Amino acid sequence: TTSTVYVATYEKAAGLVDFLCEQRQLEEKIGFVVVDELHMLGSGGRGAVLEAVLTKIAYAKGVAFMGITATISNLQEVAAYLDADWFSSKFRPVVVKEMVVVGRNLYAVDDGMIGDRVLQEFDLPASKDVGRASCSDTAALVVQLNRYLSNGKEYQPCLVFCSTKKECENLAKQVVRAMTTYAATSTSTGPDVKNVALRDKRRKLLDRMAEESGGQDPMLLE
Repeated sequence: TTSTVYVATYEKAAGLVDFLCEQRQLEEKIGFVVVDELHMLGSGGRGAVLEAVLTKIAYAKGVAFMGITATISNLQEVAAYLDADWFSSKFRPVVVKEMVVVGRNLYAVDDGMIGDRVLQEFDLPASKDVGRASCSDTAALVVQLNRYLSNGKEYQPCLVFCSTKKECENLAKQVVRAMTTYAATSTSTGPDVKNVALRDKRRKLLDRMAEESGGQDPMLLE
């Protein structure tokens, strides 16, 4: 026998489930559903879409599902609503250190409580309202936080989550500018982004990415 695997966003999945429900084929066509980022149930617009999909699946006979999340706080409540079993593990392959930035200061978080000692103060010149950080402030924070965590050595891999593709593109541009600004003003032994050897490495990386994807992304070229 052959099986079909559907990989879809919440919105596409909702359309597919609605169509199969209308055709009375949901239980015939779908046997198992895996939902990643289950904590999105609590988000604004998309949470309602995901909730509708899961509700229809939960009441379908013979359709099993599994939700995966690393951050949901009311797991038992969600499991009870979906009439599902739940499993939780605190295992992590690496040590996770939780920190929080309040205003311009970095604090450690221990067992949900913010410490009193300021670990680092960041330079966020564009910030006028502490409650609303600009894109350039976020970029400056990313670069300076990276430098702090790497103890002045080479920049470490950094993952930043953005809400939209546009925000991701804008922030990427600002991070590059912030790295350039930092290198121009820093007296540390860290890498200079204007260094010829480093720029050559980046060019080779872009070339390899272009060969694998069939073309160079305009955003990467910027």
